[in-house]
Amino acid sequence: MRKLITILICCLCSIWSFSQSSSLKGTVVDSVEKASLQNTVISILRKSDSVLLKYSRADKNGYFSFSTIKDGSFILMATHPYYGDFIDNIEIKAGEAKDLGILFMTPKSKLLAEVILKSGSPIRIKGDTTVYTADSFKVRPGANVEELLRRLPGIQVGRNGEITAMGERVKKVLVDGEEFFGSDPGIATKNLRADVVKEVEVFDKKSDQAEFTGIDDGVKDKTINLKLKDDKKKGYFGKVELGGGLKDKYDNSAMMNIFKGKRKIAAYGIMSNTGQTNLDWQDAQNYGGATMESGMTDDGGMYISMSNEDGYSGGRNGIPKNWNWGLHFSDKFNNNKQTVNSGYKYSKVNAPGVTETFSNVFLPDSSWNTKSKSDNFNSSIKHALNLTIDYTLDSNNSLKWTTRGNKNSTFTSSHYISEYTDLKGELINNSNRNQTNDAEGNSINSTLLWRHKFKKLARTLSLNTDFNWSNSKNKGLLYSLENYYTNGGIADRDTTDQQNIRNNENKSITSRLVYTEPIMKDVFLELSYSINFSNNDNERITNKKGASGKYENVVDSLSNNFTF
Repeated sequence: MRKLITILICCLCSIWSFSQSSSLKGTVVDSVEKASLQNTVISILRKSDSVLLKYSRADKNGYFSFSTIKDGSFILMATHPYYGDFIDNIEIKAGEAKDLGILFMTPKSKLLAEVILKSGSPIRIKGDTTVYTADSFKVRPGANVEELLRRLPGIQVGRNGEITAMGERVKKVLVDGEEFFGSDPGIATKNLRADVVKEVEVFDKKSDQAEFTGIDDGVKDKTINLKLKDDKKKGYFGKVELGGGLKDKYDNSAMMNIFKGKRKIAAYGIMSNTGQTNLDWQDAQNYGGATMESGMTDDGGMYISMSNEDGYSGGRNGIPKNWNWGLHFSDKFNNNKQTVNSGYKYSKVNAPGVTETFSNVFLPDSSWNTKSKSDNFNSSIKHALNLTIDYTLDSNNSLKWTTRGNKNSTFTSSHYISEYTDLKGELINNSNRNQTNDAEGNSINSTLLWRHKFKKLARTLSLNTDFNWSNSKNKGLLYSLENYYTNGGIADRDTTDQQNIRNNENKSITSRLVYTEPIMKDVFLELSYSINFSNNDNERITNKKGASGKYENVVDSLSNNFTF
């Protein structure tokens, strides 16, 4: 009887123990091809001491299973000669039937596909691109990108803000491969801090058409791309600069950036009366403080010349007051299939200036003195808008729409007086001239590009349509009085009192269809057809003041009206 009871207890314990055992199963699959991995070795190790407890091989479908496993913590390891090891920690509870699902294993060839070597070199050549490591070139704390560029070998930044790289003028400055506040290179270099830049890339950017077809069309723009540090692509960063001095001088600027992944939002503002306009160098040449230079000419004469702060002769003399601000937004959506890049800029510049000239002229038969004074004022307001939308329709088709709009209004006035006297101080002639002009200009430039790629490499079809419109309206007044003297008395007098009206409008539409076909290696055929429509209206009217005091008498010899 005791023996029978003992047998029954053993059987019950055995049944209870079997009912409490756990099981484990799963499937191993290639992470690239999604194929089943037959004969993969699956091992279960005890986590506490890594002792091998069980192992098995996956069947032709990649399936594996284990039964009668005790509960606890284990290490699951899957190994295959052509794949990287798969290792994971698993927890198994008593009586649990655990299903691991699909385990993806990565091919070793994929793991070794990319190797990054960090040499620490400050400059390196990558194809046709020169790459500068920004942190290798020391600048002062808080320095902007322009100061960084000045320290890079092969790059020069002029006093006017123009950037030259490898002897060529830089036309574009990109931020992470995207335009920043449109095509103005000065916004990024003057407002972004140098410490947010990881690398500075210098290369020749091909046209959109060449990048699409892979066929070099000879159109290249020297371009700088500022690659930001990874930790600066998220969160907030910016700078504020405040400056003041004697005679109510001030130079204040601020910039704020909100970056999150591929989304960039930026804003800047500038208020200054020190001559630092922070404009595009082509716009800035019209403003700036005056500098004087003098010297001797080759024939023994003396010259005195005036030039503005940026080094351009003929610019507005004096120190301008300027107010500038701008907004930028760019982002990529739907796995980079849609891209939006937009920006708006506003600038107002008031530029006064006074120029006085004194000179003596000595010739064998006559000599005289000249004295003149010019008092000028220029006020300009500019609005600039840019928008680029790049839309990938499918793997073979894409659309790109680029639009830029500008609106300018300018008021200029000048008062000029001069007199010529002989060495005795008696008048030879004098003049008094007043001139004003109100100008308004608008322009829109829009481009729509459709691109299609065929299955055969370099076989493409594209359609590009450009629309350009601009107009300008000018209305000015000119009053000039010239007096000529003989023996101290007025011998003759010449008076000009005119109204000048100048209107101009330009419109053009150009469409170009291009087909490219590869013939052999490095030999391509390009067929293109284009059609263009353009229209230009140019009107110039000069009126002189009539007896009624109004400018209503047209001067035919100084007026015209053309339509092209």
